[in-house]
Amino acid sequence: ATTLGKEGGAAEARKMLDEMLEENKGEARLRKMRVACAKSEGDVPGAVAALTEYLEDFGADDEAWLELGKLYAERCEYEKALFCYEEVLCARPFDPNSHRRMGEVLYTMGGEENIRDAKHHFAAAIDFTNGKDIRALYAVILCVKKLRIMSSKRGEEFKDNGALELADAATERLLQRYASDNETLLS
Repeated sequence: ATTLGKEGGAAEARKMLDEMLEENKGEARLRKMRVACAKSEGDVPGAVAALTEYLEDFGADDEAWLELGKLYAERCEYEKALFCYEEVLCARPFDPNSHRRMGEVLYTMGGEENIRDAKHHFAAAIDFTNGKDIRALYAVILCVKKLRIMSSKRGEEFKDNGALELADAATERLLQRYASDNETLLS
């Protein structure tokens, strides 16, 4: 089935998989292959359905939750993507990529509470990479800027000194990184 899928016979591969799954309904590997088959055919709703069905039986599979979260995010179904990424974070609480993904979805959803939560996830990604996650550094700065704008629109002064310090530290870290990466340009 895998070879057929690679050679362009996705319909044949799917048929073979369905036949094998009839005999081995609990086979995780075959069920994951069905998801891959649907994705290769561009059948995103089919891949989502197959992954959802798979996760009903194998709910501890964080890779499957991650994949489902990505599919939902691609479809702009951010609430569902957020749920999936929360499941991933339960399995990988110290994974910077998981925190960054969570932050990206929260930031995209918008709203003050989501932006604050996004900032915390980006800060975690920065901490877990010892300040080396460039995307998280930029994202923290964007979150703080957005929160300041929201406060300003309400006629309030932004008073979250911790957030301001975090944004300043992120800015400093980015400047250091660019200076070290581009020493020849700065001479």
